Amino acid sequence: MSRAVTSIIIVALVFAFLIVTILFFTKQDPATVTVELPSQVSWNLEAFTPVQVSLSGNTILLNSDCSQVSILTSSTQAAALDNAIEKRIGKRPLTHDVAADSLEFFDVEVIMAKVTRMEAGTYYASLVLQDNSNVLEIDSRPSDAIAFAVRSSAPVYVSNTLLEQGNWTC
Repeated sequence: MSRAVTSIIIVALVFAFLIVTILFFTKQDPATVTVELPSQVSWNLEAFTPVQVSLSGNTILLNSDCSQVSILTSSTQAAALDNAIEKRIGKRPLTHDVAADSLEFFDVEVIMAKVTRMEAGTYYASLVLQDNSNVLEIDSRPSDAIAFAVRSSAPVYVSNTLLEQGNWTC
């Protein structure tokens, strides 16, 4: 598969994610699945640890105390994450910028990104979003979830199991 086709597929998937999210949070149809929340929303994060996010080339580094999880990503995803870390927006917005601005426009807050597990060498993550009374946890590629969280100044959490299996840096 050519690089151009791969890029088009990635952009289409991100926009599909954006459309589904906007429809979920804005649809007023009674058939819409919503979650009623108490005034304070809390998540059980006992099995997760907050991490600092950085990049080394095309590798996302998730650091916590003496442990580090390294996730290899594409140069395009690394560039998007680097822009988010450095708070840069180019002359033309990238897909994450458009999607994040759209969520903000509809008063949808990025609560956190969670890197949950690794299976067969592939990392899995989720992105947690909230509006006034709805919470949605969406399955996501780690690079996308982390880019959204960093751009939105939301925390990134990693499973304690992954951190225990990661590289020790102390």
